[in-house]
Amino acid sequence: MLISTKEANLLFNRGEYEQALAAYQRIEQEYPDLKYIFTANIELCKKFIIKSEIKKNSEAPEIFITLTTISDRLNRLLPVLESLHKQTLLPKKIYLNISEEAYLLDKGIRKDDPRLASFIKLPLLEIKWTKNTGPFRKIIPFMEGFFSEDKTKDKIFITVDDDTLYPDYFIQTLYDKYLEHDSVIAFRGRYITANSSGINPYSNWELGKTVATMNNLPTGKDGILYSTKFFTRDFVDINAAIELTPTADDLWIKWHCGLNGVKSVILNPEASTSDYKSFPVVDYSAEYRDVSLFKAHNSSASGGKNDISTKNLEKYFLKKYGYNLHTLCEKEGGVM
Repeated sequence: MLISTKEANLLFNRGEYEQALAAYQRIEQEYPDLKYIFTANIELCKKFIIKSEIKKNSEAPEIFITLTTISDRLNRLLPVLESLHKQTLLPKKIYLNISEEAYLLDKGIRKDDPRLASFIKLPLLEIKWTKNTGPFRKIIPFMEGFFSEDKTKDKIFITVDDDTLYPDYFIQTLYDKYLEHDSVIAFRGRYITANSSGINPYSNWELGKTVATMNNLPTGKDGILYSTKFFTRDFVDINAAIELTPTADDLWIKWHCGLNGVKSVILNPEASTSDYKSFPVVDYSAEYRDVSLFKAHNSSASGGKNDISTKNLEKYFLKKYGYNLHTLCEKEGGVM
């Protein structure tokens, strides 16, 4: 029964409510004495199935995808973009932000690079040429565009990586969970641990939690959903971002969302432990996977630059706003 229950819970967390309902009902039939354990989950599945049907019959939400890539990964990008075109809930637009100039691991991409020709057939894709700010190209240009508009409503957008093949339920699941929690939603992430004196080293952080909490840190690769309402104009201060967290965009984003009172949910905590427990990548070879900012700058083997960035952010936010993420985690009870 343990395996069956685990499978049913996994289906539920993925947002596959019809399959989860069938699994819970099978368990209920096999173990009638334990019916009370699954009653709540069965009712939740029925509720979400009804909500899903209502959504199908209403106007589809406008969801934008934004990502970046570097020259050495351009050859393998097409399958990633194609997977985003095969979603059960399609995005309004996919923005690929790239640059001609070199920076960090990126050698730069010429506007006449013949490899870009293969992307012409993708109807949802729009290539945007932007200043090379490394990983911040994934999100800053989108938010700059939003803040420059005469807007009447917030926008929902998802950041993705250039090396991951996204399953067809990817966008729909993130959106469903966003409606449920009104928080940042990610498949992958960590739980920031802290003590009375401050935030612990990155190596001591735990697996993310499947509940909305201030301590969750969404991390890239498997995609993260945001709303523009989670950010203020201070977020697009690219000079401060690069000075404080030059290669850790996830941390810059987290601190801003957190200090705006926005919590996060991690749908698949185990995904952060291994690429084999998360969405598949286009190439598992060491030659391909080693060309990454995490390997070069943010892993423990690279010198623990995440810890330096964390300390920089805590000092910066405390000085500028009078409080920091440790303060908020402490208020929520996330400090041990």
